[in-house]
Amino acid sequence: MKHFYSRTAMLLAMFFACIVVSAQTVYSAVGFGEGNYLKTITPGQKICLQAARSSSLCVLDTALTENLKTSITDGGVWEFQVANESTNQYYLFNPASGKYLSVGSNAEGYAILVMKASQRNAEAFYVRTSENYANAAAVPADADWGTVTFDSYPGALVFTFSDWGAPTKDTHYQLNGYAGKTPGFTNQCQGNCWYAYAVEEVQGLEKLASIFNQYFPTGSNEEFIAGTEPGNIPQDKFDALQEIFERAQQLINETSTDVEACNNACVEIEKAYKEAKESIIPFTEGYYFFVNHAGEATGMFEDNDQVRFNKASWTRPEHPTADDMAYIWKLVPASETPNQFYIQNYLTNNYVGFLNAYGRVIPTTAEKQQVYTISNFPGVKDYFALQANDVDMLLHANTSGANTVVYWDNTHQNSAWHLYPISQEDVNALQSALDQQKAKKRLAELFDEANDYYQKGLTYTSAATPGDYPATVDGLVTKASQLSTNAQEPSEGPIANLVDGDLKTFFHTSWSVSLPDVPYHCLNADLEKAVGAITLKYAKRYNTTTNGLPYKVRIFASNDSVNWVSQNITTFAFTDSVTIDGSKVEKYVGRTSLAFNNGENFRYVRLQVEQNRGNSHASGNLYFYLGELRIYEATYDKDHSLAESVDPTIRKNFVDQLAAASAIIAAGNATQADVDAFQAAYDAYKAVYPDPATLKAEIAKQQAIIDAAVEGENFGDYAGGAKAAFQTALDAVSSHVADFTTIEQLNNAKAQVANAAKAFDAALHKPATGDIVFLRANSDNASVNKQYVYSAGNNSHATLRWGGYSSETGDDANLNNRLSYMWLVTVNEDGSFTFKNIGTGLNMAGRTKKATNNDNSLYLAAPGSDTPVNLLLEGAPKASSFQMNLGAGTYLRFYTRGDLVYTDNGTNVDSYFTIEKATAWGESSYVDFTAQRPTPCTLPYEIEASVGDEGTLYKVAGLYTEGETTTLELTAYASTEKIPAGTPFIVVVNEGLDGLSFFPTATSLSEMTYGFECHPVNGLCGTLEKTTLKAGQGLFNKGKVVVATDEDVLGGNSGYLDFTVPVLTAKAEYSVPVEGFNVTGITQTVVPQQNAAIYDLQGRRVLKAQKGLYIINGKKVVVK
Repeated sequence: MKHFYSRTAMLLAMFFACIVVSAQTVYSAVGFGEGNYLKTITPGQKICLQAARSSSLCVLDTALTENLKTSITDGGVWEFQVANESTNQYYLFNPASGKYLSVGSNAEGYAILVMKASQRNAEAFYVRTSENYANAAAVPADADWGTVTFDSYPGALVFTFSDWGAPTKDTHYQLNGYAGKTPGFTNQCQGNCWYAYAVEEVQGLEKLASIFNQYFPTGSNEEFIAGTEPGNIPQDKFDALQEIFERAQQLINETSTDVEACNNACVEIEKAYKEAKESIIPFTEGYYFFVNHAGEATGMFEDNDQVRFNKASWTRPEHPTADDMAYIWKLVPASETPNQFYIQNYLTNNYVGFLNAYGRVIPTTAEKQQVYTISNFPGVKDYFALQANDVDMLLHANTSGANTVVYWDNTHQNSAWHLYPISQEDVNALQSALDQQKAKKRLAELFDEANDYYQKGLTYTSAATPGDYPATVDGLVTKASQLSTNAQEPSEGPIANLVDGDLKTFFHTSWSVSLPDVPYHCLNADLEKAVGAITLKYAKRYNTTTNGLPYKVRIFASNDSVNWVSQNITTFAFTDSVTIDGSKVEKYVGRTSLAFNNGENFRYVRLQVEQNRGNSHASGNLYFYLGELRIYEATYDKDHSLAESVDPTIRKNFVDQLAAASAIIAAGNATQADVDAFQAAYDAYKAVYPDPATLKAEIAKQQAIIDAAVEGENFGDYAGGAKAAFQTALDAVSSHVADFTTIEQLNNAKAQVANAAKAFDAALHKPATGDIVFLRANSDNASVNKQYVYSAGNNSHATLRWGGYSSETGDDANLNNRLSYMWLVTVNEDGSFTFKNIGTGLNMAGRTKKATNNDNSLYLAAPGSDTPVNLLLEGAPKASSFQMNLGAGTYLRFYTRGDLVYTDNGTNVDSYFTIEKATAWGESSYVDFTAQRPTPCTLPYEIEASVGDEGTLYKVAGLYTEGETTTLELTAYASTEKIPAGTPFIVVVNEGLDGLSFFPTATSLSEMTYGFECHPVNGLCGTLEKTTLKAGQGLFNKGKVVVATDEDVLGGNSGYLDFTVPVLTAKAEYSVPVEGFNVTGITQTVVPQQNAAIYDLQGRRVLKAQKGLYIINGKKVVVK
């Protein structure tokens, strides 16, 4: 064996530039290892692209979801094709597949690399020679960011994606590659250098050595196991692979010169390996333990909506018990494709989710979200990779200390998992324990909610003053020695800062050091006396975000600092103002009071933070920070406690149920009956408790609307006197909130506010049926503010977009003629509003409630099918603005990615709209086009065929062939013609223009009529809906006609050629180059008839004859 390895090593050293996957063609990189990379780009030359960061061969391959290849086969051979020579833009074409490198998206909407058959869908890379800089600060202001790299590889190529526009300092996404990783793109200027090498085919022993190393990298046949379990292969497939392994091994050992025998062995290796892989026994739906390669104790489990693993303390049982339920996962088939599953936790029913980042803990989700594919892990027998579909991310046990499951690649064996099946009998035996565990979890959640609700009805007095802190630290905790924590951050924020009286210092729990055995960070306080109730007073951390502030905090109490008793979970709210450096800072300090359960007194208090405001983690830690903390002894104030107003019997029953639930949770033996009894008592209490919180919230909401309201005549303004009337009505309620001590009084007050709000809404100026309007954003977000809602075209179910405004140049110059930005209003009988897009004739549509995943966008209704959305226009807490409510508190929102979505509430700054009348229509419809580039267009309304001096509209005459050259011949429409709705035509815009104006035949926008049936003309077919083409049809692409593939999809308002285009015997008026497209099923051969060409007496062609003398069809004509 030693002899074999040494000989193999020698051969691989000689031919290390060879590639592996296909036995039919293997290549070497000419000049690799000698620095002889290609210095110039030669379109059509076969090359490979080597990641510059790798000293060994590491090339880009069409297997884009796999690591960069260490050998070159057909998938690793590329050609440059010119996209735009003047801007150094090129396509990367793979000759073997006939496809181009491009950008697509996965199921979650994230951009990924894909291969596309159509050049139209290919990525036109900006290709530059690299310029090396130390960092971003060293890059000159006038640098071309398409050349910038922070790596030191002079002369390498940098590929910048054009989808994000020409490269700039902020946006220069570039192709990147690292050894052992999949290719991708980054905005970081690292790993973005590539060397191009010419390739040449290799044969015989060199090829065999490369193939052998690819399929048997360890020198043995150990990837597969013969057997009958999932992941195994049948014995005969294993034996066949072993036989060719041994024969190939012998050829290499003998340094065979038999080229044919070596080449045949390559083919047989590939065939046997493929058959082995295809015969892998698939996993089936069922329950499993997932144990990592790091050790038998590393079982995967769910904890607090995160995927984690236990490094040491868990042992996989022969038969699971209740303690193992969090470690049990169910494989739920995601499709008919073998080994594609959703992964569901047995205990929680949550699914393993997705996070578009390496190294961060993976969340679990209540709904199915991410599909995982199970496959053999390379080089680790009987272990499997769990790969998120459409990306190269594998579930990985992060053993660096956090005990979290994260995403990583297949270069580390901690991404390898063994799946141990659990019998259905074992699962059935756990059902009772599962029911009890779920009941316990639900009861605990309900108890926390109900106890917090009850505490809000209890009022306490203490020495805690609102807002500013006294100069002298007061309360029960005045020195640092009374405080302790289980998670002090070593680099900043010592605990003593909580009681130093300085609002500019802070305490911070661990974020830089992982604490895997500390699920929650806690703060302990010694009150130095036992008390029955406390008030907590806490301040924000100075001059930073709110993400790490405590939000959900569980309170524990003890009399020995060892045995802790859970008391309540409370929400930290920051409502009071403070003065810092002479300036008032709002909502900076909060106060929370509570009595300990069952009337007990305690000396020690623990604050356990179970959620921070940003749900933020670092190094696996759910950290938190605070500026100051005080704890005061509190006294129950019976006279001011609203709970005292509740019927004594109902209240006692509720309090008794709270005590009983606390005991049941501690004992751990909850049942569904316990949950039901507790829920009933809680509901009964809420039904009669005069909770002022909802009333206060509604008053605050309406007050914000009053404060922002403007009295005037524009849409969004209010009638004169409406503000004062509403303010008077609101004040009459808000000044007496504390007096409402019964549920009847509270409900009456709510009704008063609702009636006053209704009257105020009646004074709000809103559009009327028939109004044509613009819908605009009124946002504090500068990128969104003043943008317009528009439709990108006649694509039903395409999301609505926003645009049309620039902070530098203002409104789009052609805005008043962009019909896709205008909306026809209909006011429905119930007072709701429907909006029809003028440019498309389609209504605004979409879901009627916010979606939980990605399906929460607005779109256009398909003609005659989808029901339009009916929106309520409500006054907004922003001057002259509306909120668009779909009901049930679901509002429209401008989303920063460029589309419109639904949001859970109307508090987002991007959910405020202004509505403006479109009163300056210029009687045309402006549409963007590229100058001098023939482009098909189909409109849903009739237009005049004349577009003035902006360009020319053509109809298809037919195909004309002369020698080896074929052109699509076009004939101009006469200026007097009309183009009916749904009829496709060709647009050619004059040089220097970026669009043109069509002229609808309707005399007003409100009289526009629409047709959604397309009418082909001489083989030119229109699209008024997203249309998937058939392979072989004609596609217009950058000024020429090319052959479509079955992956080509056109949007609405476009067109394509079918196989009925006539064949001409002579040219017509305008020729479009044709590449590859040819007609089958030809219906006619014709001689083109020119339209009535019109010339003035100087011989200049004109589109429309005015008064005067003209030459029309070769004759002089007087036009009066």
